[in-house]
Amino acid sequence: MMIECELCHEWYHGKCLKIARGKVKEDEKYTCPICDWRVKIPRDAARPKLEDLVAWQEEIQTLPFQPEEEELLRKIIDNAQAFRTHIQAYCNPILTTASEAETQRFYLRKIEGAEVLLVHETNFFRQELHKWSPVAPEPPPILECSRSTRKPRPTKLQKMLAQR
Repeated sequence: MMIECELCHEWYHGKCLKIARGKVKEDEKYTCPICDWRVKIPRDAARPKLEDLVAWQEEIQTLPFQPEEEELLRKIIDNAQAFRTHIQAYCNPILTTASEAETQRFYLRKIEGAEVLLVHETNFFRQELHKWSPVAPEPPPILECSRSTRKPRPTKLQKMLAQR
């Protein structure tokens, strides 16, 4: 099942947004998390900040062993930094105009779909989109970190205690 945002007309998988097929009515309006910052993007885990990944990579040299994932970590960091460089021109508050809102929305969609959090860019695009086409009465809060939206599951011990 696909669902369309009434504002940007982008289509999303209902499964990706954790929207059950039976919960969506034919005439119901949907606003996506890119257009309305108050709509949560379902995440099973928090995303690490690029800066944290770089710090971890630097710490690898001090470890008494070299993890097998070192090369993978380097590739993830390189890709995230290359993307950051690519969108840097769109993150200048002095040069941006309302005509760039669609481009900003496009890049915010890419950033929000990534497994690495680009804090500055996420905050910049969210603030700019609110400025050009506000949906919420207040601007989005400044994000410092990523959080999981998954409901915490009870541990085995908690389940056992609850059964008593």
